[in-house]
Amino acid sequence: MKLALNIASAVFLLTVLAGLVLLGIAVWLLVHRVPSVPGRPGVRRAPTRSVDEAHRALEALKQRYYASHGIAREKLGFDLRRMERRVQLLEQQTEEEQAPYYAAAHRLHEAWREWKAVHDEAVRLHRRERHKAMERFHHAGRRYRAAERDVREQWELAVARDDLALDELRNQGVLKPQTPASPRDTAQEEEETPAQGTPPPPGPVEEPPPQASPPSPEPPAPDAGSEPTPGMAAPAPPVSEGATPPDPAAHLPPLHQADFAQGEPNFPYRRYADETFDLSFTPTGILVAADLTGGVFAGVRFTGLHRHVDGHYAALHLRGATFGTEPRPHQFVRCNLAGADFSGAHLAYMVFSRCDLSRTTWAGTVLNKVKFVACDLTDVDWAQADLHRTVMSPEMLEQTDFSTASALPHNHPARQAPPAPEAEAGAASERPDEQSPPDAQDGDVPAGGSPPSGEPAGPTEADTDEETPPPDAGSRDPRP
Repeated sequence: MKLALNIASAVFLLTVLAGLVLLGIAVWLLVHRVPSVPGRPGVRRAPTRSVDEAHRALEALKQRYYASHGIAREKLGFDLRRMERRVQLLEQQTEEEQAPYYAAAHRLHEAWREWKAVHDEAVRLHRRERHKAMERFHHAGRRYRAAERDVREQWELAVARDDLALDELRNQGVLKPQTPASPRDTAQEEEETPAQGTPPPPGPVEEPPPQASPPSPEPPAPDAGSEPTPGMAAPAPPVSEGATPPDPAAHLPPLHQADFAQGEPNFPYRRYADETFDLSFTPTGILVAADLTGGVFAGVRFTGLHRHVDGHYAALHLRGATFGTEPRPHQFVRCNLAGADFSGAHLAYMVFSRCDLSRTTWAGTVLNKVKFVACDLTDVDWAQADLHRTVMSPEMLEQTDFSTASALPHNHPARQAPPAPEAEAGAASERPDEQSPPDAQDGDVPAGGSPPSGEPAGPTEADTDEETPPPDAGSRDPRP
């Protein structure tokens, strides 16, 4: 019995000793072993869905051109040359915007080659001579990881710019509705289809707007303060009106242009203190998913091209703000502007695409070449705003109430319909004593004596869309 215990204890001691030896070898390998280097990085091709869709539209237009004859072919030839020019400009723009991404990918490959070379050198050296080589090895690894982060950031920026270019082509009419939509658009349609019906189950889902952000329940407070603004019309708003945001704005520091150059632009309930605001000072030139809920930008001049995507701008105060005309239109894509105040603002060459504009106020707003595409205009207070230089999508014209506007949109059916013969006869009978020629009487009826519903039948002088042809002078000639 005693012999068996001695044998067992000896075996146990040998096992413990062997384990300690193996543990020491493992620690030595971990300390003196050179870490491995990941494989050669693969760089994806930058997204070019906008260019691909434009090329498909160009090929379809070429097929129509070759299949047509006569006058139709001449007209399509003009459209074809213009489309080719647009595609060429789009390719140049896409190449310039994607150049930083490919430059970052080149730097990533250079950093990987340097890291791999230092690793191979450290492996060949003796362990006593590896100290300096290991320092260079770790420094090269840090450079590689920094280049990898830069590539990821440039990739996300390239995707956002490509989506924005695709939306811009659709808003300008370059891409027809028959073109295939992106997965993001189809997913959004699937989310909106249940909300459009009125069955009992989705009833409570219809209460918030479909594109509202989390802070959207707060816009009623600014709405109550914005009710007296229709009487103020276009004069510059006094400083006291800027206090309409909630109480937290009084305890927050003012906002400046330099604040948008640092990280994520999340500044709810802040007052902008500078005179101008330019997106060229931001890291990407585009505000994506920015949070400016309840912000005050009264009287600010928005310089340069402004492109905003998925922004949370509920209850934003833009009284007296100015957007200047740029070579390309300003864009607000899928932004939540519920309860925003545009009173006295000057908006020029702008596109609102799939935005929530419910409960907004437009008292004294100057709208020059502004386009609305699939936006929510529920309970909008136009406050006698002139909409004759605006264009809206057909479904918006059917669902929107324009009773508080002084003029209907440019493409509204009521503006394009010819005046009724009874209205012309009644207006002419009101002036039996006038001895003016028949030409002058016929021209004066739609200008002054027509009722609000009988607006001029011909197109106005305002060119609300770059694709709209100039008005035909012959449409204004008096009837015989």
